[in-house]
Formats: sequence, structure tokens, C-alpha cells
Amino acid sequence: MLTVLAIVSPNINPLGAVLLIGALTLGAMGTFFDLTDSQKAVQSIQERISRSRSGQSPEATEAESRAKNRPQYRPTTIRLTDIGIIATQTGEEGISMRRARLVSKDDDALRPFMTLHIPPSMADRQATIRFEMSDQAGNDQFIHEMRVFLRDGAMNILAENHLPMFNNPDITGTGDWDLRIYVDGVLMGIHSFNLTLSQFERRQRLAGNRHQYDTPSDGEIHRAEKRLRAENLNVPLSLEELIRSQSDDKKQGSVK
Repeated sequence: MLTVLAIVSPNINPLGAVLLIGALTLGAMGTFFDLTDSQKAVQSIQERISRSRSGQSPEATEAESRAKNRPQYRPTTIRLTDIGIIATQTGEEGISMRRARLVSKDDDALRPFMTLHIPPSMADRQATIRFEMSDQAGNDQFIHEMRVFLRDGAMNILAENHLPMFNNPDITGTGDWDLRIYVDGVLMGIHSFNLTLSQFERRQRLAGNRHQYDTPSDGEIHRAEKRLRAENLNVPLSLEELIRSQSDDKKQGSVK
């Protein structure tokens, strides 16, 4: 009866009719689904719309959610919109850089980054940015602080230093690592990524004899020499350049 009224009544505007029919539909669904399930579905849709409007990446949403459970977290008008790890690796075609959540000691180095949205009220000042990376045992493997001048709007911040990975004797085992980022001592996000076995470590396991591979192979020596020769290359270090180069690669791949 109400559905017919919503459709034919001249006293109800189109928007009101749509809302009324929607309410009736939700009420009808309540007879088939548990109310809590309906509420969860609506909440999920609202969260997706909110993230879409804010431009926050899934990685940033996850990292922010984890940070909120830590005592170092405090609400702030500065928003984390992206977070991640840039892995650098030397190959036959030179140096490649990629955004990664799966890394190994085959990578040359890891460099963390974040993207912040700075409101005008928090802009035009110096801030202390801190990056921390801890391994699967909770040991800090990388701590770096830098001063950054905050400008209003979106800011891509790439760590000035990197964590060496290739042949690093301090890095052992595999498992989940954490990247923690701070702005002026306030924890903004905790990003997880995974360290896997390198090709060398896989060969050791397959051979079942660690001593057999104590001496680097010719290929590994060749890779090390290429790293030394590549040190003077103009490697793009800004996040914008990396994202732009990855976007260009995808476009070229789609053209092919």
C-alpha cells in the first residue's frame, strides 16, 4: 500500500518516493536477513564511500587501523593517505624499483615512504618524520628521522636513507616485518610486509648442505660488480618519479 502511495501520490516528491521505497525494501530484507547483518552491510558501504572520498589507499586504511590500538597514536588533522616500501634491485637490465609487500635479500635495499594530506592549519612549518622497520623477531633494523617542511595538500615523503638487504648479515630468517611511521612523535600508521627466502637461501635448503654454497657463485659476483658500476647512475629517488615510471611501464605494456 505504501509503495503504491509513494509512486502515485502527487504530494510526494521524486526524492521522497525513492527514499520511502528504499526504506520499505530494507524492511522487507529484514524479514529474510538478520538485522545485524543488514547493519554491517550498510556500515561496510559507508566505509567504502568514506575511503573513496578521502582518497585513502587500502594500505593506509589498514596501517591507520593498527596504529589506533597503540598508545603512541593520537587523533590529528594530518591524514595518512598512503604507505609502503620501495624495493630496489639490480638485474641484467640495470636498476629496477618497485612498490612491494614481499621482499627478500635478493633486493639491494628497501626505502619506506608515506603520503600525507596536510590541512592548511598544520602547514608551513617544519616537522620531524620518523621511519622504523622491525623484523619478524621485533628487532629494529632501520630507524631514520628527517626534518620536512609541511605544505598544505598531498605530500609524498620518501625516506632519505635506505635499509641494505643484499648480503646483509644482520638480516636473517623470514616472516612478517612492520614499518611504523611518526609525525612529530605521533604514530600515524603500522604497515606490514613479508621477508621471504632469497634465491641463495632457497638453493641452500634444496641442497641440504649449507657449506656447499658458502662461496658466492659467478652470477652473484657479476651482480655485485654491476651494483658497483651502477652507483653513479641517475636513479629516480622521488616517489612521484617512481609512480610516474611505473605508470608509463603499465601504459607501454597495454599498448603491446
